[in-house]
Amino acid sequence: MKNNLFDIATSELSQDAFFTWLISWADKSHRETLMNECGREFLNKVLLRNTVMRVSTKCKVEVARQYKSIDIFCQINDDIAIIIEDKVGSKEHSNQLRRYRQTIINDGYSPEKVICIYLKTHDQSDLSAVEKAHFAI
Repeated sequence: MKNNLFDIATSELSQDAFFTWLISWADKSHRETLMNECGREFLNKVLLRNTVMRVSTKCKVEVARQYKSIDIFCQINDDIAIIIEDKVGSKEHSNQLRRYRQTIINDGYSPEKVICIYLKTHDQSDLSAVEKAHFAI
């Protein structure tokens, strides 16, 4: 039997809540806890895996759901932005990925410090639009 949380938490909002909760543990206010290590490891190995950026025990990490319609938005030390677009039963549409990235750049984040993640817990056959929008899969 496969033990997959996302077979139980099948709605996008449930998944967003879980990922927001996990990321929130990465904040320096939780250092010296196992959950801090887990949150930082998730950020470093999954979300920041293709960058030189890393989250340490001294980093300030803030995370929110539905910030400017972005499913999950995370700030690290006020200068690194992580956009997470979570899809369950749908796919990229309406140029939303490019719009979300541009929205965060317009907020004052440096383009090279905006990390864009497309999180899909179900199958999707064509990811070309996601890759064109510069989102990591």
